[in-house]
Amino acid sequence: MGKGSKNSKKDSTTAKSKKFEKQNKKDKKNDKQSNCTKGLCPHYQFINEAEVRKTFQAKTLMKAIASKKCLSKKELKELQKSHPNVRWYKPEDIHICLVCGQAVDSYHFNDHFVQNHCIALSLESQVIICTKCDMEFPIEPHSLCSELLGLDDDEPVKRVSFSKNDTSLPGRGLNNMGNSCWMNSTLQVLSRLPAFIPPSSNGSPICSSLLSLFSLLTTSGHVIKPSQFVSAFISKYSFFSINDQHDSFEFILILLDAIRDELGGTSKGLSDGDVNIVSESLSTTIDDIFGFILSTETKCDFCNASSFLFTRCITLSLFVPMGGEPSSIEECLKLYFSESSIGPEEEWRCPHCSKKSECMMCQSIDHIKLPNVFIIHLSRFRYSKVGITKNNAKVICKDILNLNVIGINAEYNLIGIISHHGSMDMGHYVSATRIPGDTQFILCDDNFVEQIPTSEVLLMQPYILFYQRK
Repeated sequence: MGKGSKNSKKDSTTAKSKKFEKQNKKDKKNDKQSNCTKGLCPHYQFINEAEVRKTFQAKTLMKAIASKKCLSKKELKELQKSHPNVRWYKPEDIHICLVCGQAVDSYHFNDHFVQNHCIALSLESQVIICTKCDMEFPIEPHSLCSELLGLDDDEPVKRVSFSKNDTSLPGRGLNNMGNSCWMNSTLQVLSRLPAFIPPSSNGSPICSSLLSLFSLLTTSGHVIKPSQFVSAFISKYSFFSINDQHDSFEFILILLDAIRDELGGTSKGLSDGDVNIVSESLSTTIDDIFGFILSTETKCDFCNASSFLFTRCITLSLFVPMGGEPSSIEECLKLYFSESSIGPEEEWRCPHCSKKSECMMCQSIDHIKLPNVFIIHLSRFRYSKVGITKNNAKVICKDILNLNVIGINAEYNLIGIISHHGSMDMGHYVSATRIPGDTQFILCDDNFVEQIPTSEVLLMQPYILFYQRK
C-alpha cells in the first residue's frame, strides 16, 4: 500500500508538472502574440527601410500590382529580372519582403520567407507577417508601411454645420436617408454639370424627378430630402437599398444609363470594328456631354496585322499605382494608355492568320468624339481572397487637366470631385462641386455644406473626378 501511495504521489506531481508546463507554454504564446500585436516583434530590427522605399518607388512594379491590365514585354522582362519570385504573367497575392524589398507571390512564399527572410508585408490583406513568430499583425498608424500604403492620408473631410434655414449658401444639403452618402455626393456634383436632361423629358420618371431635384439643389434654402427621386430610381433598380453601402461610381454608371434609356438611347452599335457605327450610337444628350469613343488596337506578333475595336464610353476607370511616391492624374492616364501584351497562354488567336500567338495591345481615345465633361474614376477597390480591399495611394489632381500626355490637344477644368475615406464596408463619401463662374467650390457632406477654395479641394483624396472641356 505504501508503494502504491508513493506511485500515486509521483503521478500527481507529474500531472501538476505537465499542467504547469502547458500553462507556461500558453502564457509564452500569449506574450509573443501580445508583443507582435503591439509592433514589438523582435524581428522588426531586420527591416531595411531604404530597400523597401526603393521597391515602392518602382512605378512598373506598382502598376503590375495595382492593375489587372497586362504589362508590355519590356515591363515583363524588367520585373522578371528584378523580382524573379513572382509569376508576372498572372501576379496574385503579392508580398513585399521588408528585409530585402523583393516582391514574392504565394507560390514562392515558403522559399523566401521561411528559408531566407521572415518579415513580409501582405499587399492583399494589408498586414505584416512574421514567419519566425508564426504571427500576423496589423500595420501601425504612422509607421513605414502605413506611410507607403497611404493609410495615414485616408482622413475624413472636416464637416462644418450650418443651420437648415441658412439661405446665404449657393446650394443645399441632402438628408441622409439611411446610408445614402454614396447617392448624395453624386447628385450634388451632377446637379451643377452642363444640362444633360432636356426639359422635354418631364414625362420620364427618373428624368422628371432629377430635373425637379437639381433645380432645388442649385439654389439657397433648406436641406432637401430627395424622396421623389429615390422612389423613382428604386422602383426600377430595387437592389439599390438606401440603407446599404453602395459604390458611388456604380451608381453614376447606372443612373446615366437609366437617363439615356429614358431619352431614347439605342443599345445597338455600342461596340464595333467600324468607328462610324459606334459614332452613330452617341445619340442622346448624355452622349453629347459625357460620351467618347475608346479605340483598342491589337497587333499580332506573328503576322503583324492589326485589329481594331471601338467602344462607346461615358467614363474612364484608371488604376492607381500602389503606394510609394504620389502619382498625378496625368501619370495615371499615361499608364492606362501605355502598351501592353498578351501571351500565347491567354488563349488569344489572331483573326487574320488564325495563329495562337502573343500580341500587342494599345488603347487610345478616338479624336472623332471627345467628352465635354470627362468623368475619371480612380479604381481604388478590388476583390481579393480577404474580400474587397482599398488602395489608398495618394493621387495628385490639378485644377487644369491637359490631355497632351495621351496625344490629344484638349484642356479641361476641374468642376467636381467625389472623395471616399474608410473601407468599403465602413466608409463615407463626400463631394465638392464648383460654383459656376467662381473659383470657389461647395463641399457637400450630406446635409452639411461649406464654401471652400480650390486649393482645399485639390488636397482631397480623389475617387471620381469631373473635368469640363475648355
